[in-house]
Amino acid sequence: MLIGILTTTKGYLAQLPTFLLPSTAHDVSSASAAPNNCEVLLKTMTPEEQKVLKVLINHQGKYLQKYVVKEAGISRLKTHRVVARFAQRGIVTVNEFGNTNEIMLSDWVKDPSISKTTAV
Repeated sequence: MLIGILTTTKGYLAQLPTFLLPSTAHDVSSASAAPNNCEVLLKTMTPEEQKVLKVLINHQGKYLQKYVVKEAGISRLKTHRVVARFAQRGIVTVNEFGNTNEIMLSDWVKDPSISKTTAV
């Protein structure tokens, strides 16, 4: 009933927090769809980590580190640190490839039907 009083008073509607406003109809189909592992990861990452992951996704999950540096637009050292963190967290595997590294996304990141708990 507090909402009815405040909404009739001029100017107070704009100042109400959104959780006090009456809910509108939401699209149920989009809410019930589970986000894939990659989308969840992107939400928890720093901007530099997001850039590196997006470059890997754009190249089907496999790319050389020296090219990731150029496409992500971050320094070699920062890219190395991000890739090392990813490897430690099990997001990527790193293989030496000449004077650079080949970075490959783990299967649980690429395939939304596989969760990390089943991949371990």
